[in-house]
Order: sequence, then structure tokens, then C-alpha cells
Amino acid sequence: MKKYYVFCAALAAQLWVAQTTVSFEAAEGFQIGTLNNQNGWEVTDDNAGNFLTNQLITTERASQGAQSFKNGYEADYDWQWFPIFGAAKSFEQPYDYKNFSISYDIFVNQKHGADFEFAAFSIEDDEYYPVAGFGLENQGYVYFIKNDDYATQYIDDAEWNLNAWNTVKLEVSEANIKYYLNDQLIYTGETFSKRPIYGINLLHNNYGGDAYYDNIRINDTTMNVSDFVKSPAVKVYPNPVVDELSIVLPSIEQLSEASLSDASGKVVAKTDAVKMDVSHLAQGVYVLKATTKSGKVHTQKIIKK
Repeated sequence: MKKYYVFCAALAAQLWVAQTTVSFEAAEGFQIGTLNNQNGWEVTDDNAGNFLTNQLITTERASQGAQSFKNGYEADYDWQWFPIFGAAKSFEQPYDYKNFSISYDIFVNQKHGADFEFAAFSIEDDEYYPVAGFGLENQGYVYFIKNDDYATQYIDDAEWNLNAWNTVKLEVSEANIKYYLNDQLIYTGETFSKRPIYGINLLHNNYGGDAYYDNIRINDTTMNVSDFVKSPAVKVYPNPVVDELSIVLPSIEQLSEASLSDASGKVVAKTDAVKMDVSHLAQGVYVLKATTKSGKVHTQKIIKK
């Protein structure tokens, strides 16, 4: 049986803009309160238009910075057969499963409560298929997702730490998936899905307790827009910026166009000059794309204060 996630219809259209690390910080444009519709994240709904209320950006704890995402217990709902309560995020461009890694920090405050599951997913015909997944089982064990039907398998002699930050990393290749817990390789399994990776979800089955997620990284590097080429000779300042952004090109280059996009991918400012007025923009994280007349493209994360 396949697992169906009830996220709002806009989920597939939401984009993950280039960032090195997602730590749910104010500097990245996250605000305290529900994660729903922040930087393209979507929270589970109940198929009647009611979004879960305890899926939050919080300052209760963080492994990095001051904030994290709380995948919280939902008191208004019963327990679920599968982990389906939480949040999801789609990538700007699908990732190739043959060369993909993702890591995250997770803190769970209760045993004998919910199972907390993280999955990288693909989408076909409006169905969600796992490409790789890892779970912190409620008794303290760990498991991984092993096929399209979300069947799971325990990893022997591996346990997560209660009331402490645990670091999980999944490395996917053509042949296998490697699972790491707290910097230790704990299992190598078969790559069961040959699908592109469209996004991730962070879910639980609502038996009790909360999990906190922080410091999500993909491929241990900046999550780049795949068609862009970085040019280290281009300089952008000040960053963070308040009113005006300056773009400095090498002497042999001329600017063709520069644009600034928000977390949804919408272009919110554009210019053909080397200075861009950003005074009208809200605080948050944006992505600058600067194209030269020779065809070179530079991208950079910009923080608007």
C-alpha cells in the first residue's frame, strides 16, 4: 500500500531556493509561528482545509543558531497508522538520485511516543514515492525505508539519543544508500528507487512527543540552481543589505541584467544597472542572478535586513 500525504495543492509548485544550510533562522526569512507557507514549506492538512497547528518555527531549542522546526504532537487528532503529520518542501530542480546526500539534526523529547520519519521523495501521477528515508522509532531504535510501499527495516545495534541532538545523513548512489547516525556508518542498503528526488518531508504518526529539526544540508554544499554558473570574480555588496545592492564585475565584463528572486522563485526586483534598489523589499533571504553580456551567470544568496 502506498502512503498518501495530504498537503495543500500548491506543494509541487513551491521551490527550494539556493542556500548552503537551512537552519530555520530569522536571517533566512523564517518567523516564529506556523511553518506553513514560510519559504515554500507546506504543512499537512486534514483534507478539509484545516492545517495542523503544532508544526512550528520555535526558539525552544536549536542545534545551530536560535530557531528550529518543531514537528509537534497534534492534540486535536488521534494517532495515525503511518507518519503523515508534519511538513514538506519541494526543490527548485529535482536532484539525481545517483549522486545525492542529505543530512539533518534531530532532537526527540519522548520515548514510547511517535515515530519520527524523514524522507526524500519523488512524485509520479500525484503519488508520493520514497527515494530514501530514515526513522527514529519510538522505543529508541532506528529504521530505514526499503521499498516503494514504505516498508521499513530496523538497523541492528543502532539507537538514537533521547533529549539530545542526533545527526542523520543519507548518501544515495546508483547501487546503494548509506545511512549514518551521529557520524557513524550504521548500514548500507540497496538503492530501491530510480526516480529523481523532488523534495523532502518531516513527519510523525502522532503517538506523542515532539521532534525538532535543524541544520538541513544537501550534498554538503550550496544547493545551486542547476543551470547557473558561479563566477568568483563578481562581487556583491553590502550583504546583508538595507537599501541598495551594488554589483561589481571584472573590468572585461559588462552587466546585461540582474534580478532578485524571493523564496517562491518570484522575481521581485530587476535592473540592467550595477546598482539595485531593494528598499521596498521585506526582510528575508533572496537569490540574486546577475548575467553578463558575455553570457556568464553569477548567483548569490542575499539577505535583506
